[in-house]
Amino acid sequence: MVKVGGVNSMRLRYFYSCRIFILLLVAGIILALPLHAAEQVAVPASRDELESGRRIYMEGILPSGAMLTGIRFGNTIVSGARAACVNCHRRSGMGQVEGDLQVPPINGEFLYAPKGRGMWL
Repeated sequence: MVKVGGVNSMRLRYFYSCRIFILLLVAGIILALPLHAAEQVAVPASRDELESGRRIYMEGILPSGAMLTGIRFGNTIVSGARAACVNCHRRSGMGQVEGDLQVPPINGEFLYAPKGRGMWL
């Protein structure tokens, strides 16, 4: 073995290869962070989009001005204010249980939960 300044060359090479590996690993993590963060950033909705969503949920009026149509329990067809989401899912979006009727939650916590976590019985 060849000694360089009191340290053998194999140990020196090992030391530098470990440093290079760690530097590359850290650089890769740093470069990947902005990409991961960009995936998680939601584009804010415009005032018009928010108002359209509110009107559908609260009043049963579609962005086109037409009435929302839906089917309730017992295959009853309803439209407009009677079909508005808020009637069954409540203002909170948390749904409800009344007797045998179970209305699932539709708020963001449940809709965007990882698979299996947003399930509601």
